[in-house]
Amino acid sequence: MLQDATESTPTISSVPSSDVTHEFNQSSVTKCLKLVNDFKKGIIEKGDALLEIQSILQAAISESNILTQVDFKPSFTHYLQLLDHVANENEVKDGRERVNREEPPRREEQDQEGDSLAKEKDLQA
Repeated sequence: MLQDATESTPTISSVPSSDVTHEFNQSSVTKCLKLVNDFKKGIIEKGDALLEIQSILQAAISESNILTQVDFKPSFTHYLQLLDHVANENEVKDGRERVNREEPPRREEQDQEGDSLAKEKDLQA
């Protein structure tokens, strides 16, 4: 899934001339995707991943003769969206696990509830 996301990165031929951006080198993309995967696995926090991604993209711009700061925002936004997507998936997954982990009432609690109901019926009668 994460590799599919890199395929949607705009290229010179796929965007209007006013929005021309250049692709980052494969090494930078691989490093950024690794950070997204590390976040997905819980190895790194979202904020730390974003800081690392920012550093990777800025370094790639500095080393490139083609990339400019104009290329930074759409690429950074792309990885931010990937991280947000992973975070949302994790929240849904955590919610389902929390519901599945909830224990049914213990036998003692059920007996106490039953005794309370019986006492209420006796009082009403």
